[in-house]
Amino acid sequence: MEYYADAEGGDYVQDPDHAEVLSLIKRLNTTTNTFVVLYPTDHDLEWFISVATSRGPFGGYEVERYDPTTGEKAKTTSAAPGQIATDVLAWVTQR
Repeated sequence: MEYYADAEGGDYVQDPDHAEVLSLIKRLNTTTNTFVVLYPTDHDLEWFISVATSRGPFGGYEVERYDPTTGEKAKTTSAAPGQIATDVLAWVTQR
């Protein structure tokens, strides 16, 4: 599966590996770089997975998954960037 990551702060990475996804997540902040989204390179596919800084009282990250092919639409929260990067890449691989 070919995919890319596009961050609000301007970072763009083609086929990011775990270290690159982790770095993109760790660079998120609450002002100018609040989210990163992974999309398929094939624009006929409509899935995405995003990681955003959480605006809740405990901080952390919100992960949103969307895949119209499977009907999946879910949001979760986490405070562990390493686990998020692992989960994001596992989800992308399943597409």
